[in-house]
Amino acid sequence: MMDKQDLILQGIEKLGTELQRQGDLIHQLITTVGAMGKAVNSLEQRVERLEQKVDSLGKRLDGVAVELSAFRRDTKSNFRRLEGHMRLVDNDLDSAIERIELLEAHG
Repeated sequence: MMDKQDLILQGIEKLGTELQRQGDLIHQLITTVGAMGKAVNSLEQRVERLEQKVDSLGKRLDGVAVELSAFRRDTKSNFRRLEGHMRLVDNDLDSAIERIELLEAHG
């Protein structure tokens, strides 16, 4: 039969074993959290790079939008000018036709 001292030593051994197991689990958690921290840092860096790319693309898109707006404005202006020239040509053509008809009528 075990005496009290043996039971206490056995309890201490079990407690030591359990403490060792708990320590191992804590170490695993610390390692896992550290690895997760590195992964989060890596993701944060990737997100930051992507944000920079998005900002860069946004600026380029703004530039294209400005160029497109200027092109549209210039094109509308050119068409208006062409319409004016076409009206003048049309008027000149109408006048020429009228003169030809007058000449043919009197000739």
